[in-house]
Amino acid sequence: MALEVARKSTVLLKNEDILPLDRSKTKKILVAGDQALLGCVGDSKGSSAVFPSYVVTALDGIRKAAGSDITVEFARGIVADEVRQKGKDCDAVVVFVGLTYLDEGEYFSPSSDAPVGGDRLDLSLHPSDIALIEAAAEGNAHTVVVLQGGSAIQVEPWCHEVKAILMQWYAGMEGGTALGEILFGDVNPSGKLPVTIPASSQQLPYFGLHLDSIVYGYYHGYFAADRYRQQVSYPFGFGLSYTTFAYAGLEVSQQTDGILKLSVDVTNTGKKKGTEVVQAYIGYIHPAVERHVKDLRGFSRITLEPGTTRHVVIPIKTSELAYYDDKERKWKLDPITYIAYVGGSSDTKSLISKIFTLHERRNS
Repeated sequence: MALEVARKSTVLLKNEDILPLDRSKTKKILVAGDQALLGCVGDSKGSSAVFPSYVVTALDGIRKAAGSDITVEFARGIVADEVRQKGKDCDAVVVFVGLTYLDEGEYFSPSSDAPVGGDRLDLSLHPSDIALIEAAAEGNAHTVVVLQGGSAIQVEPWCHEVKAILMQWYAGMEGGTALGEILFGDVNPSGKLPVTIPASSQQLPYFGLHLDSIVYGYYHGYFAADRYRQQVSYPFGFGLSYTTFAYAGLEVSQQTDGILKLSVDVTNTGKKKGTEVVQAYIGYIHPAVERHVKDLRGFSRITLEPGTTRHVVIPIKTSELAYYDDKERKWKLDPITYIAYVGGSSDTKSLISKIFTLHERRNS
């Protein structure tokens, strides 16, 4: 179960013709970063501490997947120049960096003068991690970055210097195994982002660590990206695969039992078997009250062989399209025109759409 979760949750954010690594053409790999020696299980103390019977580290998982014919070297990365120099004669460099419970775990210091822990001041990596990535990319153009963390991590501007980026979260006791399998193509990544990764802190609501109270508005995450037309680094619901998918034939039908059915044909247009998370969003044209541009209302996870097509149906309760009327104190369905969006992420450019209206329900 741990291995299955690690395989399915890893998100491929970027891939410029480097992954999966070809075992027949790869002779030597450098793995860099102290965290590649540690287990990705999150917190290590308090009520959230986890003590598995074993942990497969990133380095162990990559070595196992590489096999005996590929040399896998390791560099801690404390001295960035070491990674730059060692990476020069390698076929690829895998940099493993990110967060630990010291960055985003909850704790209180016994000293009244010390700050309360658990909140990051910003969403970027540590400067030492960024320096390690930049050094690796300077030494070897074929650099892959693997991120660990429990929340969004900003990737600008270093993301433009590397060939591939994987977000592995806290991948658990079998995280290293899953990482090795994905890097060498034994497993096709299929995870999707449950968060939006902003391009800059200016795209986020104001954050004041020491404020006693603050009011956050109606727009955050992909709601803000839609509303303000922000060019984020990676949108909510985003995740690449080693294959490609095409969407066509979106239809919307309303059933007598108060269920909408969004149906679409999804085709694997690539050369590898792959899994796609088909996402359904609903938007609103001239709503009676202020609403998000669109809201996620359903999804379906499907696996397709190359060249095959699946007819996917996503049911949505019409009641989920309602808004709450503050004056009348009840939920109401807006008699407006709606937009159904279906695709592989929340980015409107990646979605196909269809306009529809709700039929009035008649008593039998």
